[in-house]
Amino acid sequence: MAMVILITGASRGIGRASAERLLADGHVVYGGGISYDSMKDLEDRGLHRLKMDVTDEQAVNEGVATIVAEQGRIDGLLANAGYVCLGPLECVPIAEATANFEVNLFGVARAVNAVLPHMRKASQGHIVIISSVAGFVSPPGMGWYTATKHALEAYGNTLRMEVKRFNIKVAIIQPGFVPTTIAGSSLPTLDRAKQSASADAYREEMANLRVNFTNAVDSGSPVETISNAVSRAFASDSPRHHYRPNLRDALTGVIFTRFVPQRLADAFLIIVFTR
Repeated sequence: MAMVILITGASRGIGRASAERLLADGHVVYGGGISYDSMKDLEDRGLHRLKMDVTDEQAVNEGVATIVAEQGRIDGLLANAGYVCLGPLECVPIAEATANFEVNLFGVARAVNAVLPHMRKASQGHIVIISSVAGFVSPPGMGWYTATKHALEAYGNTLRMEVKRFNIKVAIIQPGFVPTTIAGSSLPTLDRAKQSASADAYREEMANLRVNFTNAVDSGSPVETISNAVSRAFASDSPRHHYRPNLRDALTGVIFTRFVPQRLADAFLIIVFTR
Protein backbone atom coordinates (compact mmCIF):
# COMPACT_ATOMS: atom_id res chain seq x y z
CA MET A 1 0.00 0.00 0.00
CA ALA A 2 1.31 3.43 -0.94
CA MET A 3 2.18 5.62 2.01
CA VAL A 4 2.56 9.39 2.36
CA ILE A 5 6.07 9.87 3.73
CA LEU A 6 8.09 12.90 4.82
CA ILE A 7 11.88 12.72 4.62
CA THR A 8 13.99 15.31 6.44
CA GLY A 9 17.42 16.04 5.01
CA ALA A 10 16.27 14.75 1.63
CA SER A 11 18.51 16.91 -0.54
CA ARG A 12 21.60 14.68 -0.42
CA GLY A 13 23.18 11.50 0.88
CA ILE A 14 21.03 8.93 2.64
CA GLY A 15 17.97 11.18 2.50
CA ARG A 16 18.17 11.62 -1.25
CA ALA A 17 18.86 7.93 -1.92
CA SER A 18 15.93 7.02 0.33
CA ALA A 19 13.66 9.45 -1.52
CA GLU A 20 14.59 7.78 -4.80
CA ARG A 21 13.98 4.33 -3.38
CA LEU A 22 10.66 5.15 -1.72
CA LEU A 23 9.43 6.84 -4.90
CA ALA A 24 10.38 3.69 -6.82
CA ASP A 25 8.40 1.69 -4.25
CA GLY A 26 5.32 3.70 -5.22
CA HIS A 27 5.00 5.93 -2.16
CA VAL A 28 4.01 9.59 -2.10
CA VAL A 29 7.20 11.26 -0.91
CA TYR A 30 7.78 14.75 0.43
CA GLY A 31 11.41 15.78 0.69
CA GLY A 32 12.30 18.42 3.24
CA GLY A 33 15.68 20.08 3.15
CA ILE A 34 17.58 23.32 3.42
CA SER A 35 19.05 22.79 -0.07
CA TYR A 36 15.69 23.19 -1.79
CA ASP A 37 17.03 23.73 -5.31
CA SER A 38 19.15 20.58 -5.26
CA MET A 39 15.98 18.47 -5.09
CA LYS A 40 14.43 19.95 -8.22
CA ASP A 41 15.51 17.07 -10.48
CA LEU A 42 13.62 14.64 -8.25
CA GLU A 43 10.34 16.41 -9.01
CA ASP A 44 10.30 14.65 -12.39
CA ARG A 45 10.15 11.36 -10.46
CA GLY A 46 7.29 12.59 -8.29
CA LEU A 47 9.01 14.14 -5.28
CA HIS A 48 7.21 16.97 -3.51
CA ARG A 49 9.80 19.49 -2.32
CA LEU A 50 9.60 21.36 0.97
CA LYS A 51 11.95 24.06 2.20
CA MET A 52 12.61 22.76 5.69
CA ASP A 53 15.25 23.39 8.33
CA VAL A 54 14.77 20.97 11.22
CA THR A 55 16.11 23.55 13.67
CA ASP A 56 13.12 25.77 12.80
CA GLU A 57 10.04 24.42 14.57
CA GLN A 58 7.66 26.65 12.61
CA ALA A 59 9.07 25.47 9.28
CA VAL A 60 8.71 21.82 10.32
CA ASN A 61 5.13 22.32 11.51
CA GLU A 62 4.19 24.21 8.36
CA GLY A 63 5.72 21.51 6.19
CA VAL A 64 3.71 18.78 7.89
CA ALA A 65 0.56 20.92 7.69
CA THR A 66 1.13 21.29 3.93
CA ILE A 67 1.39 17.53 3.51
CA VAL A 68 -1.81 16.88 5.45
CA ALA A 69 -3.65 19.63 3.55
CA GLU A 70 -2.61 18.18 0.19
CA GLN A 71 -2.83 14.46 0.93
CA GLY A 72 -5.29 14.27 3.82
CA ARG A 73 -2.85 12.28 5.94
CA ILE A 74 0.77 11.53 6.73
CA ASP A 75 1.71 7.88 7.17
CA GLY A 76 5.46 7.92 7.56
CA LEU A 77 8.43 9.97 8.68
CA LEU A 78 12.05 9.31 7.81
CA ALA A 79 13.96 11.46 10.31
CA ASN A 80 17.29 11.67 8.53
CA ALA A 81 18.73 15.20 8.73
CA GLY A 82 22.10 15.25 10.46
CA TYR A 83 25.81 15.94 10.22
CA VAL A 84 29.05 15.07 12.03
CA CYS A 85 30.67 17.48 14.47
CA LEU A 86 34.41 16.68 14.41
CA GLY A 87 37.24 17.60 16.74
CA PRO A 88 38.61 16.78 20.19
CA LEU A 89 36.06 17.55 22.88
CA GLU A 90 38.23 20.26 24.40
CA CYS A 91 38.58 22.04 21.07
CA VAL A 92 34.93 22.10 20.02
CA PRO A 93 33.09 25.23 21.22
CA ILE A 94 29.99 24.44 23.24
CA ALA A 95 27.96 26.43 20.72
CA GLU A 96 29.19 24.08 17.98
CA ALA A 97 28.28 21.03 20.05
CA THR A 98 24.87 22.53 20.80
CA ALA A 99 24.27 23.11 17.09
CA ASN A 100 24.95 19.42 16.43
CA PHE A 101 22.36 18.43 19.04
CA GLU A 102 19.87 20.91 17.54
CA VAL A 103 20.01 19.08 14.21
CA ASN A 104 20.77 15.47 15.11
CA LEU A 105 18.54 15.09 18.17
CA PHE A 106 16.13 17.97 18.60
CA GLY A 107 15.58 18.19 14.84
CA VAL A 108 14.30 14.62 14.97
CA ALA A 109 12.08 15.46 17.94
CA ARG A 110 10.59 18.48 16.15
CA ALA A 111 9.66 16.37 13.13
CA VAL A 112 8.27 13.57 15.30
CA ASN A 113 6.20 15.99 17.38
CA ALA A 114 4.75 17.49 14.19
CA VAL A 115 3.60 14.17 12.72
CA LEU A 116 2.46 12.33 15.85
CA PRO A 117 -0.93 14.06 16.33
CA HIS A 118 -1.91 13.08 12.78
CA MET A 119 -0.66 9.52 13.19
CA ARG A 120 -2.42 9.11 16.53
CA LYS A 121 -5.65 10.35 15.00
CA ALA A 122 -5.30 7.78 12.21
CA SER A 123 -4.20 5.05 14.65
CA GLN A 124 -1.30 4.12 12.40
CA GLY A 125 2.09 5.32 11.26
CA HIS A 126 5.73 4.47 10.66
CA ILE A 127 8.60 6.53 12.07
CA VAL A 128 12.06 5.56 10.86
CA ILE A 129 15.02 7.27 12.51
CA ILE A 130 18.48 7.41 10.97
CA SER A 131 20.91 6.99 13.84
CA SER A 132 24.41 5.53 13.44
CA VAL A 133 26.81 2.84 14.55
CA ALA A 134 28.16 5.83 16.49
CA GLY A 135 25.08 5.43 18.65
CA PHE A 136 26.92 2.69 20.52
CA VAL A 137 30.60 3.31 19.61
CA SER A 138 32.49 6.51 20.48
CA PRO A 139 35.70 7.10 18.49
CA PRO A 140 38.11 9.89 19.45
CA GLY A 141 37.59 13.10 17.52
CA MET A 142 33.88 12.43 17.10
CA GLY A 143 32.75 12.73 20.72
CA TRP A 144 30.03 15.34 20.34
CA TYR A 145 28.58 13.63 17.27
CA THR A 146 28.50 10.26 19.00
CA ALA A 147 26.87 11.94 22.02
CA THR A 148 24.02 13.09 19.75
CA LYS A 149 23.59 9.59 18.38
CA HIS A 150 23.76 7.90 21.80
CA ALA A 151 21.02 10.31 22.88
CA LEU A 152 19.05 9.59 19.71
CA GLU A 153 19.14 5.87 20.46
CA ALA A 154 17.63 6.53 23.89
CA TYR A 155 15.05 8.88 22.39
CA GLY A 156 14.02 6.39 19.69
CA ASN A 157 13.79 3.45 22.08
CA THR A 158 11.57 5.42 24.47
CA LEU A 159 9.44 6.73 21.61
CA ARG A 160 8.84 3.19 20.34
CA MET A 161 7.35 2.15 23.68
CA GLU A 162 5.29 5.32 24.17
CA VAL A 163 3.53 5.21 20.79
CA LYS A 164 3.09 1.44 20.47
CA ARG A 165 -0.49 1.55 21.77
CA PHE A 166 -1.39 3.98 18.96
CA ASN A 167 -0.25 1.42 16.34
CA ILE A 168 2.69 3.63 15.42
CA LYS A 169 5.84 1.68 14.54
CA VAL A 170 9.31 3.06 15.30
CA ALA A 171 12.48 1.66 13.73
CA ILE A 172 16.04 2.88 14.19
CA ILE A 173 18.57 2.44 11.39
CA GLN A 174 22.25 2.46 12.38
CA PRO A 175 24.40 3.08 9.29
CA GLY A 176 28.16 2.92 9.34
CA PHE A 177 30.30 4.88 6.92
CA VAL A 178 28.66 5.70 3.58
CA PRO A 179 30.29 7.55 0.65
CA THR A 180 28.07 10.63 0.60
CA THR A 181 28.68 14.36 0.90
CA ILE A 182 28.79 14.11 4.70
CA ALA A 183 32.57 14.57 4.81
CA GLY A 184 32.31 17.90 3.00
CA SER A 185 29.53 19.13 5.28
CA SER A 186 31.30 17.96 8.44
CA LEU A 187 34.97 18.86 7.92
CA PRO A 188 34.34 22.61 8.45
CA THR A 189 33.61 21.78 12.09
CA LEU A 190 37.11 20.30 12.35
CA ASP A 191 38.54 23.46 10.79
CA ARG A 192 36.84 25.52 13.48
CA ALA A 193 38.14 23.17 16.20
CA LYS A 194 41.65 23.87 14.93
CA GLN A 195 41.17 27.51 15.94
CA SER A 196 40.75 26.57 19.60
CA ALA A 197 43.25 27.81 22.16
CA SER A 198 43.88 24.14 23.00
CA ALA A 199 44.36 23.04 19.40
CA ASP A 200 48.15 22.73 19.54
CA ALA A 201 47.88 19.88 22.02
CA TYR A 202 45.84 17.89 19.48
CA ARG A 203 47.38 19.08 16.21
CA GLU A 204 48.61 15.65 15.09
CA GLU A 205 45.40 13.89 16.07
CA MET A 206 43.28 16.38 14.14
CA ALA A 207 45.43 16.07 11.03
CA ASN A 208 45.12 12.30 11.14
CA LEU A 209 41.41 12.48 11.88
CA ARG A 210 40.81 14.52 8.73
CA VAL A 211 42.51 11.90 6.57
CA ASN A 212 41.11 8.84 8.34
CA PHE A 213 37.54 10.15 8.51
CA THR A 214 37.56 11.09 4.81
CA ASN A 215 39.00 7.73 3.80
CA ALA A 216 36.47 5.86 5.94
CA VAL A 217 33.59 7.75 4.33
CA ASP A 218 34.94 7.19 0.82
CA SER A 219 35.38 3.45 1.39
CA GLY A 220 32.03 2.92 3.12
CA SER A 221 29.11 0.80 1.99
CA PRO A 222 27.05 2.05 -0.97
CA VAL A 223 24.30 4.43 0.04
CA GLU A 224 21.78 2.02 -1.48
CA THR A 225 22.60 -0.34 1.38
CA ILE A 226 20.94 2.14 3.69
CA SER A 227 18.04 3.11 1.43
CA ASN A 228 17.21 -0.59 1.02
CA ALA A 229 16.93 -0.90 4.80
CA VAL A 230 14.72 2.19 4.87
CA SER A 231 12.46 0.60 2.26
CA ARG A 232 12.17 -2.60 4.31
CA ALA A 233 11.35 -0.69 7.48
CA PHE A 234 8.46 1.15 5.83
CA ALA A 235 7.19 -1.97 4.05
CA SER A 236 6.97 -4.07 7.21
CA ASP A 237 3.93 -4.19 9.48
CA SER A 238 6.35 -5.23 12.23
CA PRO A 239 9.65 -3.52 11.47
CA ARG A 240 12.73 -4.48 13.41
CA HIS A 241 13.62 -2.22 16.30
CA HIS A 242 17.12 -1.73 14.88
CA TYR A 243 18.60 -2.18 11.41
CA ARG A 244 22.39 -2.38 10.96
CA PRO A 245 22.82 -2.46 7.17
CA ASN A 246 26.60 -1.85 7.02
CA LEU A 247 27.60 -5.35 8.05
CA ARG A 248 31.33 -4.64 8.46
CA ASP A 249 30.91 -1.51 10.55
CA ALA A 250 28.04 -2.95 12.57
CA LEU A 251 29.87 -6.16 13.39
CA THR A 252 32.99 -4.25 14.37
CA GLY A 253 30.95 -2.02 16.65
CA VAL A 254 29.08 -4.90 18.27
CA ILE A 255 32.23 -6.95 18.79
CA PHE A 256 34.16 -4.08 20.33
CA THR A 257 31.36 -2.96 22.63
CA ARG A 258 30.31 -6.41 23.84
CA PHE A 259 33.27 -8.75 23.67
CA VAL A 260 36.54 -6.77 23.71
CA PRO A 261 38.00 -5.34 26.94
CA GLN A 262 37.55 -1.58 27.01
CA ARG A 263 41.26 -0.75 27.04
CA LEU A 264 41.80 -2.82 23.88
CA ALA A 265 38.77 -1.29 22.19
CA ASP A 266 40.05 2.18 23.09
CA ALA A 267 43.49 1.39 21.65
CA PHE A 268 41.93 0.15 18.42
CA LEU A 269 39.74 3.24 17.96
CA ILE A 270 42.65 5.58 18.70
CA ILE A 271 44.76 3.88 16.03
CA VAL A 272 41.98 3.82 13.43
CA PHE A 273 40.84 7.42 13.85
CA THR A 274 43.71 9.56 15.14
CA ARG A 275 46.96 7.73 14.35
